[in-house]
Amino acid sequence: MSFAHQDRPVPVAESERRKPLDYSNFGVVRGLIRTRLYSTESVGVDVVRRVVAPGLVQRVVIDRGDAVLAVTYDLLRHWSIDEFQLFLLAERNVRAEGGVLLHRADFDLPLAAGLPPLTLLAGPEYLTAHARWLGDYPVTGPGGALLIMPSKQIMYAYPITGPEASTAVTVLAQLAIVSYADEAWPINPWVYWWRNGNLDLAATTRHDDEHLEVRPTGRFQRFVASLDGPPTRA
Repeated sequence: MSFAHQDRPVPVAESERRKPLDYSNFGVVRGLIRTRLYSTESVGVDVVRRVVAPGLVQRVVIDRGDAVLAVTYDLLRHWSIDEFQLFLLAERNVRAEGGVLLHRADFDLPLAAGLPPLTLLAGPEYLTAHARWLGDYPVTGPGGALLIMPSKQIMYAYPITGPEASTAVTVLAQLAIVSYADEAWPINPWVYWWRNGNLDLAATTRHDDEHLEVRPTGRFQRFVASLDGPPTRA
């Protein structure tokens, strides 16, 4: 079997010397299964993963406390569980741990004058997995929420309440670019859109020393344009 060492800079061999595990025994590792979101650029060939939105994949790992090992398809073949059930288990384990902290904050940018506050989400090691069930938290509006995940440690959410969301995308893109450059464990500097339990891409970003380019997706632009009419259920 094979597995990939991820995230924490502690050699797998060190954990193996102290307390070796039989990774092929699913009963041994069941309680250690976790999941989070990663950039598509970080994906290995044999790593168990699924695409959740453009630029984002969800992966499954075994968390030993001082080392994290990516679950591979080779390893999964030894277990009495299929891929779909494995993701359900990983999400259930992460949700059971809870620990997400919410902090309200105003945008500190001139362009953001008059916009509602955004929410910083932080706390647990597997924070980004909570993007999948953002509706569990008081951070969404009638149109869902805009979301950035510049690193595995932080997420920012902004409630979509009306056409001002088009301005919020640009403001969040600026914040995403800065956080992506400054934070540890970066994911990507794009802006996402949570609605009805699904994640989609709201805008891509490009940045150099001269300027920031924000490109909203056509789907998101059409949705924002529709917000001039009757409210849309999230």
